[in-house]
Amino acid sequence: MTLRSPYRLILLAVPLLFIACATGCTTSPTPSKQDKPSQLQPITATTLEGQPFAITSDTHKATALIFLLPDCPIANGYAPEITRLQKAYEPQSIRFAIVYSDRDITAKIAATHCTDFQHSSQALIDPDLSLAKATGAKVTPEAVLLSPKGAVLYRGRIDDRFPAYGKRRAKPTKTELRDALDALLAGRMIAVARTEAVGCFLDLP
Repeated sequence: MTLRSPYRLILLAVPLLFIACATGCTTSPTPSKQDKPSQLQPITATTLEGQPFAITSDTHKATALIFLLPDCPIANGYAPEITRLQKAYEPQSIRFAIVYSDRDITAKIAATHCTDFQHSSQALIDPDLSLAKATGAKVTPEAVLLSPKGAVLYRGRIDDRFPAYGKRRAKPTKTELRDALDALLAGRMIAVARTEAVGCFLDLP
């Protein structure tokens, strides 16, 4: 009777291990932030007329929420750009909505602000800030781009016209919201899905 050398046992085990891994071992890729974007629960906001408004829409390619406050000078300075974005992308099946997240903003105040700054997008009031909390919005102006199923595709600034508090560029050097919309419409991955917005803080609890 002869005993097998331990080295021979190792040599015999290596091919078997290789065969087993070739047939049954897999390596899971490290998920990126965009593999599973955060998903919202079904949320219904309120229009200025007191009607329910579903935040997500199966009949649009995406919904762009723009959070504003009437007394925020930075948000008011973006009114022309918000109008340009709406006119450029709504014909391409992107739905826009202005969101007023504040306990003291009534439908009348919001309607007056929309008129004064020529906002023609659907306006919503969010007095309990539930929509702001659900989407992660913290300041105004801040943009949140949602898929038809409620995934947050982009959240952050409209562009870098205001790189920091007290600083303003004549023209932006980065246009993250436009870039996100263009990527979405072209079927590409959104390269920058999160940015820090500069503006007036929402009164979140």
